[in-house]
Amino acid sequence: MIWLCDSFIKEQELFSALRHEERVLKIILARFFPLIPKPLKFSYELNDPDIIGEADLEEMVIRINLSYLFSHGEIEGIDTLRHEVAHICSFFEIGDVWIKRRGKEVYWPHNKNWKKWCRFLGCRPYAKMEKNKQ
Repeated sequence: MIWLCDSFIKEQELFSALRHEERVLKIILARFFPLIPKPLKFSYELNDPDIIGEADLEEMVIRINLSYLFSHGEIEGIDTLRHEVAHICSFFEIGDVWIKRRGKEVYWPHNKNWKKWCRFLGCRPYAKMEKNKQ
């Protein structure tokens, strides 16, 4: 019974920290990009085990894998939120970045501008898990 109580308390502390971080990130986004047409939303309903988080630029939604948050904790959760918001900041600053790779044009989301935003927001400037790899 104590285990359930401790688990509930940890879950509440995690969500409290994430909600605080959401508010801070929304303020930063509004400060640098006041003309963004939609408010930023956050969702913790991403169920794909191969994806930690994603930034939906069209819908202005950050989706985070809840299982990942519960297994990795508050620090990783906040880092993931910042990582995804860095994608939005980079997009609204310079747009999509496409590069030539093996003769093909490919989308490059973890580009130099994205890394700059990661450093500014205080998260690690690299992808933690590529799709279909752990």
